[in-house]
Amino acid sequence: MKIMALLLFIGCFLITSLYAQEEILQEKAAVLFKDSKSNISNAEKNEIFELTGFDLLADKSQFHLAENKNGEFPFKAYVYPLDLNNDGIEEIGITFGNMITSGNVGSSAFLFIKNEKGHYVRHFGIPGFLAFLPLENNDFPDVIIGGTNLEFPVWRWNGTEFSMDRKISQTEFNKVNAKFMNEVSKAYTQSLSKE
Repeated sequence: MKIMALLLFIGCFLITSLYAQEEILQEKAAVLFKDSKSNISNAEKNEIFELTGFDLLADKSQFHLAENKNGEFPFKAYVYPLDLNNDGIEEIGITFGNMITSGNVGSSAFLFIKNEKGHYVRHFGIPGFLAFLPLENNDFPDVIIGGTNLEFPVWRWNGTEFSMDRKISQTEFNKVNAKFMNEVSKAYTQSLSKE
């Protein structure tokens, strides 16, 4: 009887310890991720929020760049869970900004990808929208950054980061079967709900 009680106690202790290890989702990260269907952990959401360089307005309605201590030029931010290379590890896309933070395009985009140590790394952050070419033989699909220019830069994964590969015209863009980040995210999150 004492052994059963001891085993029960140890089992409860282990279960409690496992749940206690889940990091608490910080308020700013919770607001950023509130409308997303991401499967990443609270610790990863906190990590991504810190990498954005955002801060939350006092009324918690929008964000601003943390370097702007007065909270001027607020903007909304949208999170797009992705699995660009179908490896079961989520990448996270974020669009944000306004005409002040992102110029004539009006928005900028980040792409967060896990590195070999299991930490997210921020890519891009420049004005424009992200679109993805079909995945070929690379670790990640080529990324097109669209904006107000007549030519769109195409970035290719080199094993650790994206680097500029080439530029394509609007006519070429219309022919390459690129998918916008929101489309790729929608397909990915719908596949999660089917599992």
